Amino acid sequence: MDLKPIFKQIETLRNPDGGCPWDQAQVLEEYLKPIASEAEELLAALQAGDMENVCEEVGDLLWNLCFVIHMAEERGEFTREEVLSEITAKMVRRHPHVYGDVVANTPEEALAAFKKAKAEEKKKGG
Repeated sequence: MDLKPIFKQIETLRNPDGGCPWDQAQVLEEYLKPIASEAEELLAALQAGDMENVCEEVGDLLWNLCFVIHMAEERGEFTREEVLSEITAKMVRRHPHVYGDVVANTPEEALAAFKKAKAEEKKKGG
């Protein structure tokens, strides 16, 4: 999946020369409602089993998450590359039954391994 078109669109909307005043005015600390709203809409679509709407709401939430990443990049907080690197590394650590030597033959065993890895990580401050 190439997210470059989303980030390019966000750059255009945030551009002080010809962009959108509402998008330009957004700041990380106050961008809570759009994220919560889109997450709630996605949950409702999933609960309803409305896959067409799920597709739309996943897109809306993804766009808003990219918007948050872009605002963080503007401030030098972190980059999209760091987000992707950190989440993929975390998923490797939390799936020792796939990427390590832990054995999990059932969904329950896999979940237990995931939870144990997560708890150990949190205990170490991760």
